[in-house]
Amino acid sequence: MLRLALVLLIAMAGLGVVLAMVALVVSAGTATVRSAAWAKALRPAMASQDRGQALRRSPSRPVPPNGAAGGARQPGPPAEPAYPARSHRRAVRRRTTGRRAASRPRPGRRIASFSASGSIRTAGFTIPRTGLWGLTWRYSCPVGLRPTFVISEADTSLAHTLDVSESLPRGRGLRWIAHDAGRHRLLVVSDCTWTVGVVLPAR
Repeated sequence: MLRLALVLLIAMAGLGVVLAMVALVVSAGTATVRSAAWAKALRPAMASQDRGQALRRSPSRPVPPNGAAGGARQPGPPAEPAYPARSHRRAVRRRTTGRRAASRPRPGRRIASFSASGSIRTAGFTIPRTGLWGLTWRYSCPVGLRPTFVISEADTSLAHTLDVSESLPRGRGLRWIAHDAGRHRLLVVSDCTWTVGVVLPAR
């Protein structure tokens, strides 16, 4: 009887040890499953936190004006045309006109003067020296006639011939000639009333 009771005690002790080990294994498995569930539940929050930290570490880009995406460069205002200012153009025009006027001599002594209505061959006149001499003219044509006013040299044998041709109803002008000192005679062809003068430049 004593031996049987001892065997039963040993068997019960072994069963207790087995049950304790089984309980430990079950407890460890439950903890593992619970840890995995917690890790799965916390994964989105951790990923969001990682993204926030990455954004904080990265240098911030300036936001383009007018809400343009991608930092595209916005076109600026159109460039001003590179034209000179109006005042500058006027000043240049005045200087150019002044230079032209300065290079143009003024009429001086009158050598001869002729007036008529219609076409004539003038009397002769003499240019005293080689150099500039000029013709001045003024004419007015009657209404209804084709306006014509032409001045030329009557002596076609001269080396240089002058030619003034106008086709307006009225006009006036001055032309300088730089050659042919000596004797001259003019041919005026016109149906208008006119006056022609022969002048030397003013000194």
